[in-house]
Amino acid sequence: MLDHRHNSVTYGQKMTKQQIAIRISCGFAILMAGASAIAQKPSPYPPGYFAPDAVPDMTTVIGGPPQAGSPSDVRDRQVYRETRALAGTERFALATSDAVIGAQALMDDFACAMGKRIDIAKAPAVTKLLFTTASEAGLATSKPKMLFKRQRPFIGTTDPICTPGDARIEGSFGYPSGHSAFGWAQGLVLSELMPDRAVAIMTRARIYGESRVVCGVHTVSDIEAGRNVAGTIVAALHSVPAFQSDFTAAARELATVQGSKPSEAICKMEANAVTRPW
Repeated sequence: MLDHRHNSVTYGQKMTKQQIAIRISCGFAILMAGASAIAQKPSPYPPGYFAPDAVPDMTTVIGGPPQAGSPSDVRDRQVYRETRALAGTERFALATSDAVIGAQALMDDFACAMGKRIDIAKAPAVTKLLFTTASEAGLATSKPKMLFKRQRPFIGTTDPICTPGDARIEGSFGYPSGHSAFGWAQGLVLSELMPDRAVAIMTRARIYGESRVVCGVHTVSDIEAGRNVAGTIVAALHSVPAFQSDFTAAARELATVQGSKPSEAICKMEANAVTRPW
């Protein structure tokens, strides 16, 4: 199971620009791995809960992206323009960190909300459930992305984004947001496992999705659609026996697994991001 945050940088350490760039590039490669790539080489994802031909079709769930000139489209464009001013700020730094996809990275992103940082090596059942679920949600965005082919908002501009120079982002579509689906799915399942922390967890899931707008690589409509994908996928997974079994195992493990104290600096950064940046 791939994870670049855990292997290269200790949680809470200050990353160099080079480390951030490497991690974002590697993480995005995981997120955007399509069916054709998976067929050509081993998948970076854990085995899914759905059979490949049984992943729910999300196109009717999210509908199409906003029509040009519609109120939603106007909002998307306005928010994109306004949030470009966040480049170089603490919020932009958090969004850059949130761009990394991986089992330990996602676990760390929710450490403050959970009240403890969990080492995935010490919590295999929790890790399997969360990352498999998040991966299913992320992969479920692939079909509507290819159907709607909505360009990312920064295309054709020189505006600052969190992942500059990554051709894979420029060559992929924005609606719905796969990152947003990842984070929202993780939040939903974690909230079920830790209902006493549900408010903090889902607040972090919202911030995680909003990071994609702050990054400049998605619009508000993109991340909202990603959440709808995640909600549908998580609901559907509850009828899958393998998910049910893994959920029970994860709940049992989470009740006993020892975690370490989250980074105070990162928790403060996340607390400062509670207010929506638009």
